Amino acid sequence: MTVICEARARLWRRFVVGVPVALVCGLGLTSSASGQFADSGVKCNGTADDTTTIGRANAAAGAQTVVLSPGICRITSNVTLTATLHFASGTQFAIERGVTVTIQGELVAPLRRIFSGAGSVIFDNSRVVPVLHPEWWGAVHDGTTDDSRAIQAAVHAVSAGQVIELQTGVYAVGTALSIDRSLTLRGRNRLSSELRWTGARGTLLTITETTSNVRLEEFQFENVGTGTVGIEILGAHVLVQGVRTNPTVKWSTAAIRTNTTSGIFDVTLRDVQVKSSAAGQESAIGVQFAAGNKFTCDGCYLSGNLRGVVVGVPGQVVSDVHVVNSLIETFSGRSRPYPGGATALGIELFRVNSALIAGNHFEICADQNAVCATNKAITLHTVGGAVITGNWFSGSGQATTMISAESNAAKDVVVQGNYAERIAQTGGYLVTVQNAAAGAIIRVGPNGRNAANVTGLLNPANAYTEVPLNYGTSISVDSSQGNVGGNTPFVITVTSGTAFTIGSPTHPTKGQMITFRVRNTSGGAMGAVTWAAGYKLAAWTSPANGSSRSITFAYDGASWVEVTRTTADVPN
Repeated sequence: MTVICEARARLWRRFVVGVPVALVCGLGLTSSASGQFADSGVKCNGTADDTTTIGRANAAAGAQTVVLSPGICRITSNVTLTATLHFASGTQFAIERGVTVTIQGELVAPLRRIFSGAGSVIFDNSRVVPVLHPEWWGAVHDGTTDDSRAIQAAVHAVSAGQVIELQTGVYAVGTALSIDRSLTLRGRNRLSSELRWTGARGTLLTITETTSNVRLEEFQFENVGTGTVGIEILGAHVLVQGVRTNPTVKWSTAAIRTNTTSGIFDVTLRDVQVKSSAAGQESAIGVQFAAGNKFTCDGCYLSGNLRGVVVGVPGQVVSDVHVVNSLIETFSGRSRPYPGGATALGIELFRVNSALIAGNHFEICADQNAVCATNKAITLHTVGGAVITGNWFSGSGQATTMISAESNAAKDVVVQGNYAERIAQTGGYLVTVQNAAAGAIIRVGPNGRNAANVTGLLNPANAYTEVPLNYGTSISVDSSQGNVGGNTPFVITVTSGTAFTIGSPTHPTKGQMITFRVRNTSGGAMGAVTWAAGYKLAAWTSPANGSSRSITFAYDGASWVEVTRTTADVPN
C-alpha cells in the first residue's frame, strides 16, 4: 500500500463516477520532508489484520489518496477513512461481523466486488461519492446469481440523497428488498436494467413505513417466481418514474401498491407502465392506492390488467387522488394477444374522498373480436367528491357503460367535459347508475358524444342527477345529457341581472322529459328570460334573489310542452 500526492498528479486517470485520477508519488517509504507517507505494514493478504495500518495511512500528514494493492485487506474493528481510497482491481475490504467502515472521502474503484464479509460500510459523503454500485458488494447482474444481498448492502451503505445505480443486465432477487432511507434507485433505462423476482410468494421491493424521499427510476421489474406484489410503498414523498413491469409476467395481488397505512402520503407515479401482453398473465391490480392521501398517477400506461387502478379498500379511505394524462385499456381476456377479463375495469374508486380523473384516454373492451359488454372505464362505490373531466372514452363498441355508479354512497360526482367516441350502440351510455346506487348524486354534463356510436350519455334510473348549464346571454341545452327514460334537472345558476335566452334542446327523444331549475344568485332581480320557439309554456315568472323555480317539459316529437312547474319561489 502507498500514499499518493494529488499535487503531482499528471499521468494516471482515476474514475469515481468519471473523476480524473492522480499520479502515484511514491511506491515505498518516503522522507518526512516530502509530506508523503507509506506504511509497509499493510499486507492485504487475507490473513493479517490491516485495520491499524490502513488507519495510519489515512491519517498520515499531507496524505490525500491511499492506494490499495490487489488482495484481501482484513478490517476487524470500526474505522473512519477520510482520504481518497484507490482500490486496485482485485482489492477487497473483508469486514468482520459487527464492524463498520465509514467512508468520508472519495472512492476510486472498478465495477466489481471491493467489499466482502459480514460487516458493513457507510458512505458518509453523498457530495463526493454521489453514486454507489451493487457490484461493489458482489452483484453480477447475470440473471441467475442472486444479487439480493449485494443490493441490500448498497442500500444500507448510502447517506441521504445518494444514488444506487443498476447496470445493463438482470439482477436476480431471491430475497425481498427493503429501502429504509432516502435514496434514488436508478437503472440505465427501463428496458435494459431489470430487477427480477425469483423467490416464492412475497414482495420484490418495499419502501418502509418510516422512510421518505425515495425515487425509483428507469428500470424494469419482473416476476419469474411466485411474487404477489412488485413494489410496495409504505413511506411518504415517493416518486416512481420511468418504471415498467415486464409485460409477460403477472403479480397476483398488485404490481405497485401503497398498503393500508393511513400515514402514507405524497406518492407520485409518472410515466409508469403496467401492461400485460398475454392472456393468463394479467396482474390482478395494476396500481393500488390502498390508504393515505395525495396520490398521483400521471402519464401512466395501464393495459390488460384485471383492474387498472384501485383506490381504497374496506376500512380505509383515500383522499386527494389524481389519475391524469394516462392511457388505460381493458380487454376481454378471450385471446392471448388481448389479456384482461370479462369484467375488467379501468379505474375503481372504492373508498375515496376527493378524486380528479382528467385528460385520460380509455380504450374499454379494446379487443373488437370479443364480447366484453361488462368491461367498464370507471366504477364508483363510496365516493365523497370526484371530478371526471376532459377524458376520451372509446373501445370496440361492446361495452354498455363507461362510468358506473355502483352504490348510493357515490355522492357529489361531477362528470363533464368528456367525449364518448364508441360504446355499445344498443343501450350503451357514458354514465349508468346501477340499481344498488339509488340515492347517488351524479352531476352530468356537458359532455360530448359520437351520436352514431353512442346511445346516450346518461342512464340514471336510480339516482338524483343534475346537469349544470353554462350561464350567459344564450344558453345551449343538449337533451341527450339527461336521462332519456326519466327526468333530469338542467340547472341554470343566474349570477347577474343580464337578460338571457334558453335555447331549444338539441338531440331530443320523443317522450323525453326534462326539468329546468333556475336559481337566482345575482343579488337582485334577474334579467328577462326568453324561451326559444321550441318551447310551449305559460307566462314565466322568475324567482327572487336567493330562490329558485322549476319547470318541466315533455317532448312530443315537435315541441317541448310544459307539464308542470313550481308555483312559488323555493329557497336555494
